Amino acid sequence: MPGRDVLPQLDIETQGNTLVLIFSGRLDATGVAALWTQSIRAVQKSAKEISIHLHNTDYMDMAGATFISHLHRIAAPNQTTLSDVTKGLKEEFKPLLEMAAGTKDNDPVAPGRLSGIDRTGEKLAKGLEDIK
Repeated sequence: MPGRDVLPQLDIETQGNTLVLIFSGRLDATGVAALWTQSIRAVQKSAKEISIHLHNTDYMDMAGATFISHLHRIAAPNQTTLSDVTKGLKEEFKPLLEMAAGTKDNDPVAPGRLSGIDRTGEKLAKGLEDIK
């Protein structure tokens, strides 16, 4: 499949009081590993609201959906639902994002699962750095 070896891109902007993360390309395990550190750091440094733009995301698997859900949880765990902060999500990816959020109602996921997501993301990111 053409483009499978091309890593996704992340553009970070500030619009007023909102941190805007603009993803493009593939959000699969390799893509998540490539963007993990930059994304997590940007969200953790920001005291702003978050908006996740997925208009140019052409592929997303469960790794990508879990990653997006995790970014939302660390940025705004009690402020908004995941559907409120994601923009431009293609219909085909919505069921994945609902599963990654824990339930179809976007209820919070058990705290133990969040630490597991952190560990997995960090290992993926480190593994990709080691390969480079």
